[in-house]
Amino acid sequence: MTIKNDGLEYNEKNYHSSCLICHKCNDKLYGEKFTKHEENLYCKHCYLKNYAKECIRCSEPINDMEGEKYVSFEDKQWHTKCFHCDKCDDSLVNEPFAMADGKLKCKKCAK
Repeated sequence: MTIKNDGLEYNEKNYHSSCLICHKCNDKLYGEKFTKHEENLYCKHCYLKNYAKECIRCSEPINDMEGEKYVSFEDKQWHTKCFHCDKCDDSLVNEPFAMADGKLKCKKCAK
């Protein structure tokens, strides 16, 4: 089939608008936010639900599709709003911190 006016090029591949669908739910992706994961295309909902990193504090997905900022340490990730001291609740973004017994602590509370 020839792609005419209702097509889209993504990653050097051409798609009919009706053929550009989510690998998981089969929803149409044309005109929607979507991403590629392991060579398959996914709508925002399916990607966030199944493949996005999860914040260790709130258990919500980290929306890296839209550039949401997050902090990563060892094998854990936090939304920047969730990255705070477990004792005094101060933000730890761009601050020195310690991890003790699975708890985040600011420099002051770690002493």
